[in-house]
Amino acid sequence: LKGAKHVLTPTGLSLKLAHVPQDHRIFIELDLGVGAVNEVILLRSHVKQLLRVQAALKAEDERLRALLVPPDIEKALLILEAASKAEYGKLYKRHLLHERGLSDSDPPLDLEERSRMQLLEDALPVATLAAQRCSVQEALRVFDTG
Repeated sequence: LKGAKHVLTPTGLSLKLAHVPQDHRIFIELDLGVGAVNEVILLRSHVKQLLRVQAALKAEDERLRALLVPPDIEKALLILEAASKAEYGKLYKRHLLHERGLSDSDPPLDLEERSRMQLLEDALPVATLAAQRCSVQEALRVFDTG
């Protein structure tokens, strides 16, 4: 962004971009949260700058993701997503059972299992984690009321 001549800093921003190659046009819908859609005219230099920013953000995202989960482990987890999802569900259920004092039969998660659960949380898609957590929460709610 250092090379950008003009930078907007609104409190909220929604930017939708559409490209129509046959018309040689790019449409942008910009919502600044004021209730009206604003028209934006971009020069080629603006589009180039946006593409540079997009590439920089993608590279930064990949770098930070690699710090969370090594790429080879992430690929393996996603290939085995169904098994990883089931494993996360079991670990999360045991964690909650012990956290709520509802389990006597299973031991609490040991350090290795907690590390594995954290790795799965870092690597699996958020929607997958949310679905597993919701399923476990529902099962425990039935267990609590039953």
